[in-house]
Amino acid sequence: MESFPISIRASEGVFNQQGRQQRHWTTTTTTRQPDHCLLVQDTYHEQIDGGEETEKEEGKVEEVKDVS
Repeated sequence: MESFPISIRASEGVFNQQGRQQRHWTTTTTTRQPDHCLLVQDTYHEQIDGGEETEKEEGKVEEVKDVS
């Protein structure tokens, strides 16, 4: 079955954690398939002031059935 992303949304926040700046953002990708949609939400964490690389939390997947 062929699937393709139809939308991507992102939200971002900057937090100061123990004297260090850290950026967090979330992306939501909607993938449409013939009889349902998949919503995949991934969360990323990044140290702004140098240091660690960006860390990705594998997202939660939600299946939404078409009602057409």
